[in-house]
Amino acid sequence: MISSSTPKHRRATLLPRLALFAVTMAGSLTYAQSPGVANVSKLANSGFDGYTSGSSPSTQQWLRDHYYRMTVYSPYFDSKTSWYPRGIVYLNLYGILRDSALPNQHPEWILKDQSGNWLSVPWGCGGGTCPLWAGDVSNPDYRAWWVSNARSILSKGYHGLWIDDVNMEFRVGDSNGNQVPPFDRNTGQVMTWDNWRRYVAEFLEQIRGSLPGAELTHNSIWYAGPGGVRDGDPYVQRQIAAADVINIEHGVASDGGLTGGTGIWSTAALLSYIDRVHARGRAVTVMEFSNDRAAQEYGLAGYFLVSTGKDQISDYATTPDNWWSGYNVNLGTPLGPYSYSNGLFRRDFTGGVVLLNEPGGGAKTINVGSGYSDLNGTGTQSVTLGARRAAILTKAGGAAPVAPPAPVAPPAPVGPPTPSSVSSQYLSDMNWTSAISAWGPVEKNTSNGELPAGDGKPLRINGTQYARGIGTHAYSEIHYALGGRCSGMSAVVGVDDEVPNGLGSVIFQVWADGVKLYDSGRVSRGEPALSVAADLSGRFDLSLIVNGADNGIDYDHADWADAKLTCNQ
Repeated sequence: MISSSTPKHRRATLLPRLALFAVTMAGSLTYAQSPGVANVSKLANSGFDGYTSGSSPSTQQWLRDHYYRMTVYSPYFDSKTSWYPRGIVYLNLYGILRDSALPNQHPEWILKDQSGNWLSVPWGCGGGTCPLWAGDVSNPDYRAWWVSNARSILSKGYHGLWIDDVNMEFRVGDSNGNQVPPFDRNTGQVMTWDNWRRYVAEFLEQIRGSLPGAELTHNSIWYAGPGGVRDGDPYVQRQIAAADVINIEHGVASDGGLTGGTGIWSTAALLSYIDRVHARGRAVTVMEFSNDRAAQEYGLAGYFLVSTGKDQISDYATTPDNWWSGYNVNLGTPLGPYSYSNGLFRRDFTGGVVLLNEPGGGAKTINVGSGYSDLNGTGTQSVTLGARRAAILTKAGGAAPVAPPAPVAPPAPVGPPTPSSVSSQYLSDMNWTSAISAWGPVEKNTSNGELPAGDGKPLRINGTQYARGIGTHAYSEIHYALGGRCSGMSAVVGVDDEVPNGLGSVIFQVWADGVKLYDSGRVSRGEPALSVAADLSGRFDLSLIVNGADNGIDYDHADWADAKLTCNQ
């Protein structure tokens, strides 16, 4: 739950909507840039309205140039997506406005205790009431309404969703904010934490499968999950896999509870969590709330320690009238990951160095050598950092500052490659950038098989065997980096013959840079393989998606047989 209050007119997105629209906007992380540049995002709440309501073309351009993303609210921002198309619209996963029409229309969607008392999201409570009722994330009708509502809002031109209260912690309470486990209508018993995590993970997977073109940010708790397990928990891993971006609400500088050392509440533990999110192919937003310059530099340093180029730093304090020039820095290319020694974090770049002294430690003096300057342009060969202090130093002759730090859009489509430089490559010979599957791992050159890796059989569709390809299972999503050099993709697709007759039906989709290029429609076991051809000219991110059709995802073993790319070498 975002810590600043959210005005009533901004939470009107929770009201029911009847229309169902197709999602047509781009949704992948298409504006990634150098890890040495700050991708600054903005939580544009009501205090920011002066810059977005009736703003001049020059102000609109400034916002586009300086904010990689803005978290915005519908319906207020609906009329503004034409000039700021990278808005991520706020929705709450299970919080239902107390004074909206929805609770009276669908009281069965509200979680209740064993005595039938309605339960709330334990946030902002006072005087025996809380602003949000707790919705039942296991209720299929609530889930269907939520997805339909999200589609309707996204159709206004938003780039994606910023989903609040993605709580893998068990956060349901009474009207005073006290934790109360709800009655579980599925079991007839008090809901367990295991079931809560499962219901949330399943709901998030449904959202991901239903909105494949939308960029999804989860505002989730980085330490969620059972003690000693945390994000090693399979339900938490499924939650991370269902997101594009994980929002770290209090970042590195704004979380006063972070400690030194390597304990469970340490800065090192938080950065290690971010490393694991990156390893799963997802990005993070480091969300900071301080307008103190030293704290801003500390937060930016924490961002640069882990930045991959797809991450973001969200600064609550920045406005067009209060922009910090430190966000203009360009450190260039990282020379490796961050290091950690004796309480000091360090990461070197071609254009500078980042130093961060953890909380609780003594002052440290670091000699960096000649040729460095601080963010004020003052030359220095050494810096002394107290606890919870950081320094970002630029290197003479290194990367040039960015002014303004505009998001980098994908390069323009390239022309067709010359015939002499064209070659074909099987996807099964390439490494994907990320891959998720609802049943077992994605397999190369074999069918999906069962849960263990490597247990698949030869790919076979309607009696025809294929030596090369990808075996997977709905819901699945596989991403490949194209670099703008490929002209096309081809494959034949179908449900694998390992599925019993009469079972299994899926939908194959090909997306690139958030645009859907192919949709198979319903494909069932025993039907002939379908040929796929997609034009990838100028595209950078290829996504192969398999959705369940109309009967759940049981037995939905799906093959991308003979899948190959034609690329310019």
